[in-house]
Amino acid sequence: MFLAGCADRGPEGPRTDRRERVRGDSDRLVQPSAQQRATEAAHQFRSAMDNDLSTPEAVAVIFDVLRAANSALDDGGADAAILAYAVIDLCSALGLSVDSGGHATG
Repeated sequence: MFLAGCADRGPEGPRTDRRERVRGDSDRLVQPSAQQRATEAAHQFRSAMDNDLSTPEAVAVIFDVLRAANSALDDGGADAAILAYAVIDLCSALGLSVDSGGHATG
């Protein structure tokens, strides 16, 4: 550990920019991609529906993905579109359609 700390020191002190860059890389490794999140949600949704049509649990999955889509949209990420399509797909399995304004109709 001591040697690793020495390697991050420059003549003017510790190199925090490198640590922050590495920290950002590790955060990306922990966060699932939008496609992974959409796939995981589809599995959770199917599992809920297979469990005696546990509709409340399935709707909770939809709201979780919707919340993630809204967060991605707030962050300006392109992941919002992938997650939004996942919401539309899951809603259609319940017989709900989403209009262009984002409102569910049944």
